[in-house]
Amino acid sequence: ARHRLTFRVHDVEPFRFVGTGRADFSRDGDVQQWTLDTERAVSSYSVMFVLLPARDTLYQEWLIDGVAVRALAYTSVDLVEARRRLESWLPELRRRFGPFPALHGLSLFLFSNSGGGMEYYGGTITSLSALRHEVLHSYFGCSVVARTYPDSWYDEAVTSWFEETARGQGHTALAASYRGNWVG
Repeated sequence: ARHRLTFRVHDVEPFRFVGTGRADFSRDGDVQQWTLDTERAVSSYSVMFVLLPARDTLYQEWLIDGVAVRALAYTSVDLVEARRRLESWLPELRRRFGPFPALHGLSLFLFSNSGGGMEYYGGTITSLSALRHEVLHSYFGCSVVARTYPDSWYDEAVTSWFEETARGQGHTALAASYRGNWVG
């Protein structure tokens, strides 16, 4: 379903928000309000949103190879490094797999420099070290969804295969000239 969610904070302290879709902000006195609109039908389990006090976070917006990126991070996370990493391989993902699948671009919440993460439609809650893996899931698992849960094994399989071959490891079963537009 298309999701339209409203988040309200009753406090004068500023907050920051990122999520799966277009986020519109308004204020009425001490009430801060964000309306999140996925702008298209997406699986409910793949809707991401993060709302945190501004004093605890950093926020930046970038345009990387035509993809609008909104990055929210705890102050301990290196956003310069996050941007550098995205600039180094997001164009390759777009070249290999087609346009970035989310209409709104990419929303990130980076919680640490190392650890894991979780993918969502057009976004991820992740560590810096898992950023590439979780963003790659935007193409497989969040945009190309298996018909049944037991069939969803391919999501991690394709993501792991691409990471290994990009590092020169594993088997390169597909020719270098292969191009796909799975989500187009």
